[in-house]
Amino acid sequence: MPARLGPDYLDASYLLRGMLSPFGFLLRQRRGHAGTLPIMTFVSRHRNGYYFNGCKQDTTAEWLCRFPDGAPILTGRETVLQDGLSRYALERSFHAECRLFARQRASGTISCIEAPPFPTGKQRLIRVTGLQDADLTFFPPLDRFREVFVKQGSRELEAAPNNGRASFSLTHVSGSVDLAW
Repeated sequence: MPARLGPDYLDASYLLRGMLSPFGFLLRQRRGHAGTLPIMTFVSRHRNGYYFNGCKQDTTAEWLCRFPDGAPILTGRETVLQDGLSRYALERSFHAECRLFARQRASGTISCIEAPPFPTGKQRLIRVTGLQDADLTFFPPLDRFREVFVKQGSRELEAAPNNGRASFSLTHVSGSVDLAW
């Protein structure tokens, strides 16, 4: 961890987070008191997915965020979605994949897990539950872009590709949905 400087110095990361907000990014932390050290978070892209890496010295701190496509829904995690932000209580050291972003008016808990791929020939299946009239944007790997299969219960859904964005969109989704490629 970097050395903390005295009160005469400003942590420049606060300025950068503020500069990102006009572009649709909102990154916040909820800490119990002023002495709680900040969460260090790094976001990278790989194979059309987003990867969140970081650490926090105080496990009571919470991380809240929104991206231009909506609130990030991390694979293998649950989040509380409230006021357009996803809220995570991540472990001390974390590495998490994100291929899905959600927008919904209602507050609630959304879960995103990896399940055995189905139907035959698919490499991965991500199951999202807890949606309430949500609009979803998801980013499958580019080499599997034409192999996307979306299912809700027993019916197949039509996912609309976003022109020039290497992503798909679904609108007004409630309950659970399976995304496979």
